[in-house]
Amino acid sequence: MNGTSSTHSSLTLSTFLIAALLLGLLFAQAMTSIPRLSITFDEDVHISTGYSILRTGDLRLVEDHPPLIELWMSWALLLSPDTPDPEKSPAWEQGDRRLFVRNEIWWNQPIDTWVIPSRIPIVWLAMLLGAFLFRWATDWFGPRAGLLALAFFIFDPNILAHGTLATLDLGVTCFIFIAMFGIQRLLRRPSWLNLVTGGVFVGLALGAKVSALIVLPVSVGLMGLWGLNRWRKKLVGRLLIYLGVAFLMLWAVHLFDFGPLPGFSISLPAPTYWNSFLRVGQHISRGDSAYLLGETYVGGRWYYFPIVFALKTPLPAIALIGTGMFTSLLSAWRSPKERLQVLILASLPASYFIMSMTNKINLGYRHILPIVPFLYLFIARLVSRPTQYAMRSTLHVLRITFYALLLWQAIGALRVWPFSLTFFNEIAGGPQSGYRYLADSNVDWGQGLKATRDYLEAHSWPDVKLSSFTFFIRPELYGIKATPLPPLADAPAVLPTRFNPAPGTYVISASTLRGLQLIDREMYNWFWHREPDDVVANAMLVYYVPPRDPAPAWLAQCTAPMAPLSPPVAAEGFGRDDLRLIYFDCAQAWLYPEGGRSPGWYALYRGGETEGAFTRAQRELARLVYEQRAQRDT
Repeated sequence: MNGTSSTHSSLTLSTFLIAALLLGLLFAQAMTSIPRLSITFDEDVHISTGYSILRTGDLRLVEDHPPLIELWMSWALLLSPDTPDPEKSPAWEQGDRRLFVRNEIWWNQPIDTWVIPSRIPIVWLAMLLGAFLFRWATDWFGPRAGLLALAFFIFDPNILAHGTLATLDLGVTCFIFIAMFGIQRLLRRPSWLNLVTGGVFVGLALGAKVSALIVLPVSVGLMGLWGLNRWRKKLVGRLLIYLGVAFLMLWAVHLFDFGPLPGFSISLPAPTYWNSFLRVGQHISRGDSAYLLGETYVGGRWYYFPIVFALKTPLPAIALIGTGMFTSLLSAWRSPKERLQVLILASLPASYFIMSMTNKINLGYRHILPIVPFLYLFIARLVSRPTQYAMRSTLHVLRITFYALLLWQAIGALRVWPFSLTFFNEIAGGPQSGYRYLADSNVDWGQGLKATRDYLEAHSWPDVKLSSFTFFIRPELYGIKATPLPPLADAPAVLPTRFNPAPGTYVISASTLRGLQLIDREMYNWFWHREPDDVVANAMLVYYVPPRDPAPAWLAQCTAPMAPLSPPVAAEGFGRDDLRLIYFDCAQAWLYPEGGRSPGWYALYRGGETEGAFTRAQRELARLVYEQRAQRDT
């Protein structure tokens, strides 16, 4: 394989020390972030599932994904004498994971006592991923390229964000990358040891998350392509050994369980895994709620992940990755010797990205996180051979450019710390503007409650009302004194007086603002049409609603084609049963109740055949207060 002459054995002590220092910087960033972040949406489920398996050896709470990462993150809880016994929970017998986790097991303990210890093992996986990235980049492209790729990696806000949370995304990213590392090593140096270790690595990836299944066709395809030339008659046998080792590793992750699948009479090894596979398939076909560029919808948009990548990847990385991919494809086109190398680098990230674009789950950058370390290999490749793309006289300028771009990325990562999850690049206007474009784990996954508490303690906002994406967390668990709003558990199902919110201070998370986890996506539409008075942790939006003096006295509804609000809906939505209700045909004339001397509201349908130029002109003179838009799921 051309372009891989640099080997790990050529590394100097200074190179190792610099790499260790960079990994230490990653560790420092992560460890100083962890205590500042409140629990995010899925952490309670993953921690409790892993802990229950370690404590009981029972897989009954495993549902959507294999348990490897959950087991890894939860082991430290076994060291505490105060952790509860899962089998004493009434929900344990039911096997109801959500009920078990959110209503029973942890709430008699401070949240940080079980969340923080479970996040630290994920930091170690982030460091392991960085070490393998450095090793691969160094083996192929030399020490300087390896160090630069690692430096960009440790200052990637998306890696930092998910490397500090007890969730699956960083873990599956790590093990997918290690699996592909094993594949490239097997292809370059075929041996029984590399064949077996390659199978082990793939099995670990499969045990991390169902989406890691993409590794199988990619790895088998690469082995087949390479093996046709090298192994010939031995190819099928080696593939079977490789897959057999991978499955044994996956089965070991599932504690060698054996039994029937739900709904089937046949018994199989690892039935829990196959059940997880079926459940994820159902989730993908069903879709999930998402927000993109002003639209809240259920299902998938093929352009969702390209936009997410463009807005949340640091611009220096985008510039170098794009250049590295272009020059790599150019080299592969010109030289057959380069093609296998480029194919190995590109096959997994390309396959994973396409897979993400074609499903109905648009939950955030985390679902394309496994492509990120492979993209930094393209930066390493670019760094390793600048003489192919520039005159020697410009090499010094190129090196300065690389370091300047690295500095730019590092500054961006440090500026958003400790809220790396909320990173958005300059195209989006930076982290404080991200909520305008995306929601969910792209910007607000519930991590901002501690920052909200500190903010409210430092300010004297009156009558605070709180809406948080982590609806299962009572605000008082973090010391927040506020009236709960939907979707919090103790709040009403629908925002009271949503057309005319009561005076006070509203702290609304970016995800619930866009309708996620709500029974009515438009519930907070009133706030969509106002700029927040402040933004906390780039994710919690503060709105002050002052008392209205004089109070609006009337509601005038256009009857073309019909009045939008019935009297009961109007009374509930405005919180007033004393409004003067007036009806008029806005297609023919405009009504000014009380001669326009007192404030009030108009309600009418936007657009349509009944809205002429006159009506449109009158509507545009008014300030839009609330817009109930047509619901569209697909």
